[in-house]
Amino acid sequence: MRASRELGFGSLLGSWLPCSNPATPPLDERSPLKILLLNGNRLANAFRQLGHRVATFRQEQCARFGHGALRQYSLRNALAHAGFTPDLIVVELFGPRWFLRGIERCDVPLAAVVYDSALNHFWLRDYLRLFDHVFVDFSESVEELARCGIHAHWAPYSIEAADFPARSLEKNCDIAFVGTTDQRPRRVALLDFLRAHFEVRAVGGHVPSQLVPGNRIVDEYAKARIVINETLVEGLNFRVFEALASGSLLLTEATPRDLPRLFRPGVHLATYTPRNLLERVRHYLNQSGERETIAAAGRRLVLERHTRVHRAAQLLDVIQHEWRAPRHSCQDSKSSMHDSQTSATRIESSSMPLARNVRLRRLEAARAQFFFSRRWPQLGAGHDRRTRRALELASHWNTSDVHVDSVWVRGVLRAEEGRWSEALHDLASVAERRPREILVCWQLALVEIETGNLGGARRALARGLERLPSAHAPGSARLCDALSSCSIGPDLFLALGELLALQRRPVERNAVLPRSSTLPWAPVEFLYRSIGEESARAPLRIAEWHADLGDPATALLVHEGLVARGLTTPRSSLHMGIQALACFRRELGLDLLGRALKEEPELASELQQIDLSANELRSIRPPRTETDGSDPHAYSE
Repeated sequence: MRASRELGFGSLLGSWLPCSNPATPPLDERSPLKILLLNGNRLANAFRQLGHRVATFRQEQCARFGHGALRQYSLRNALAHAGFTPDLIVVELFGPRWFLRGIERCDVPLAAVVYDSALNHFWLRDYLRLFDHVFVDFSESVEELARCGIHAHWAPYSIEAADFPARSLEKNCDIAFVGTTDQRPRRVALLDFLRAHFEVRAVGGHVPSQLVPGNRIVDEYAKARIVINETLVEGLNFRVFEALASGSLLLTEATPRDLPRLFRPGVHLATYTPRNLLERVRHYLNQSGERETIAAAGRRLVLERHTRVHRAAQLLDVIQHEWRAPRHSCQDSKSSMHDSQTSATRIESSSMPLARNVRLRRLEAARAQFFFSRRWPQLGAGHDRRTRRALELASHWNTSDVHVDSVWVRGVLRAEEGRWSEALHDLASVAERRPREILVCWQLALVEIETGNLGGARRALARGLERLPSAHAPGSARLCDALSSCSIGPDLFLALGELLALQRRPVERNAVLPRSSTLPWAPVEFLYRSIGEESARAPLRIAEWHADLGDPATALLVHEGLVARGLTTPRSSLHMGIQALACFRRELGLDLLGRALKEEPELASELQQIDLSANELRSIRPPRTETDGSDPHAYSE
């Protein structure tokens, strides 16, 4: 088979993921393959150029069925549309898509190619268990999925070479940006910051449905002297590869992850930080020769190594390697649902009857649908009945952690429907089977409160407290105080959220539920329910968690909510200033830092962790005088 090995994908191979049906013969690398591509068509032409037969089936093809479209988006209909029995099925996952019905019954090699993977870990951790081969576009996702027992490969984004022909277009603007700005306050602030100094042309809608046609994207990039990039996640998004292929200079954020593995800053592209952005833009606008040399080198590298033909060949190389690899046993292991510190339950297909394996995969699909629909309820609503039916079946399959996880999800679903007694029965059962799981104790207590059983709520909360390490005693004391009335209130939610955060990740991208959620699932959801109190403690902790996640824009919004409610403190002003600097709101950030230091000078020690110039330091903290016994020139370098 034709293949390109410039990136050395063989070095990315590790342990293999067991296949869904070991009776299926290995893929023959000498013969063309019949490939069924679902959800998208990014790789269709690439597979065809490699000599394979390809059929595509997308959710849009079911639109003619109206309200029944969700039911028609199934593996059975996809196979009927293809007109052949495939050797390989590839599912492209990009953003909020419909779930493919019947995928758990697939008996041929099944591969997932995931885009924007780092934004969707919360439901991909279940859904990707259905696949034999997994490819993700962020290396962060490889590590995250590995902690959940899923073996994935890093497969960066790629471009369609035919979309980026060599052209000589007049450069008619300084900076170009193409992309949506909905729910992207940091991106909006970046563009506003640049507009105050340069000519900026931003193309894209304010909602995801207003997509920019591909040919216009290419033109906008090619006509700009500089293409600016901003990303929600530390890694390489699609804009990196498309901007490089356009032949214009790419100016992207300086991130240590992924970028140095494929490109050399200063050779193939340029990088910036919030502090040096203006300086970098002015430099490359004035140095046209250097700018064009870097842009040409970046374009050459992308066309040589990062086209979709390259990526498709590399994907097939990995799949064939895994099929040829020796089969290893994969033992069941105890797991806590969505606990990144434990490995997930895996069932060895070769030792399990196919019918039972299909049953397991059906439950995995149902759990993934549950988390998916909680983030995008408008897309998941059509699957509610299917999800509940699968979970009902799970309640009668009383073996291993699969049963416990399914009963847990079913209990939460019943609570959201107001079926309190049934939810209480499910959660109590899970609490007995999961003696170390604190979250289920908190959820059980909230259901007990809803049913008016305050004694039962106290017992459930006390059981959770017993499972906390002794080092968490201060938090436990606050929870005990909140239990004095044992009613659902801000103090109770604040204590529960802070204690739960000591056990698991506080917040996950794209997974925060509305505040009206009946049973919070993540620590940050508990804290959102506690914001009703007249205190800055919960918002500050929420902002801190979002900042740690690399989301300064959300952290800044939380801080601004504190300002609106008159709950600011010197420390909150300091944190708000730091997040404002990260969001390109430099004047606001310096003003807030100065205000914080004026009210509480001892906070000055925390400025060492902030990227500030000497002039900026002077503007927020005036030089000390000789009368206070310090060096009068300490901050004047």
